[in-house]
Amino acid sequence: MTAQRTILITGATDGLGRRTAERLASSGVLLLVHGRNAVRGNALVAAVEAAGGSAIFYQADFASLHAVRRMAEAIAGAHAHIDVVINNAGIAVESGG
Repeated sequence: MTAQRTILITGATDGLGRRTAERLASSGVLLLVHGRNAVRGNALVAAVEAAGGSAIFYQADFASLHAVRRMAEAIAGAHAHIDVVINNAGIAVESGG
């Protein structure tokens, strides 16, 4: 029996991250999907599950290191390992001038 692979995708609720999650949705893969917006995150989980996959949404705004730490602690506490990380999240920082 093959063990389930766990894949973390940051910035998964829109654009390239969402398309990647949708393409990886299959049995045998657990997707840990990250985003800032819970409505879009939960919609993505529903789409993955409708495609026969399994997903868990983790909400965090990566502009906040506290939120990043909370998400990392939640993931580490719930999952023994992560096989693949697809880091697609980004933040926009406005300059002061």
